[in-house]
Amino acid sequence: MMTFLWFCIQFKRYHLVTSIGRSYKWEYLSLANSIGQITQALFIPIVVSSLAPLQCFSHPSRDARSVLQYPEQLCEGSDYWAMVGVGIACFVVFVVGFVCLVFWATLWVGGICETDPSYMKRFRFLFYRFRQDRYYWPTIIVTRNLALSLVPFIK
Repeated sequence: MMTFLWFCIQFKRYHLVTSIGRSYKWEYLSLANSIGQITQALFIPIVVSSLAPLQCFSHPSRDARSVLQYPEQLCEGSDYWAMVGVGIACFVVFVVGFVCLVFWATLWVGGICETDPSYMKRFRFLFYRFRQDRYYWPTIIVTRNLALSLVPFIK
């Protein structure tokens, strides 16, 4: 969510500066790389906070249940279901979307990077740590991070 907000602010700033008439060097490929790096760094906290409403615990009196991370929020009622809806939407958009992006970028890296150098600049955050013959490692790392972030939710 924060990366999307940051992108919108930077995009608006770019249009404001260019409409004033000053020249402003803007590279969308570097921006995409920066957003990808930030999303990769915040991937585990995004997963944990988006799935937090789904983890409830029973009260000692056994008449109610509360969200584990937010004990004041009961696991029933319209507020809880709104929280669950936002959490699931955040999980689908950010987590599943980012995992699909990583798999797609890794799948096409062999054929595109030779013909389109901007591809490697855009997805540098995925491939700069690995040798060219080990291009598939970002998928392994993202899958590992997803599995690690789901550990607290396993009972």
